[in-house]
Amino acid sequence: MFRDIAERADDLGRLCRKHGVRRLDLFGSAASDHFDLDGSDLDFLVEFRELPPGSYAGAYFGLLEGLEELFGARLTWSWTRPYATPTSAARLTRLGAPCMRPEA
Repeated sequence: MFRDIAERADDLGRLCRKHGVRRLDLFGSAASDHFDLDGSDLDFLVEFRELPPGSYAGAYFGLLEGLEELFGARLTWSWTRPYATPTSAARLTRLGAPCMRPEA
């Protein structure tokens, strides 16, 4: 797994709590031994807690900006709700590595 995830776990946890993240998984090359910082991006699957109406956009873009700043890398990610189908979310979860389960 991309070693910076473990090294920055406290900062990542704070960022996830700030933006209402229930679950954040890392998948793709960064979840394996094939990650190349120069040529790879970080692939995340994110699930947000239930948020008030109108709050998801701020949470989404705040988390995106925070992750890019924290890791200094390109990001690709999928949002498990409401856009991903249960099948695709389950498939990505099986392929990924748990990254962050922030405390409520």
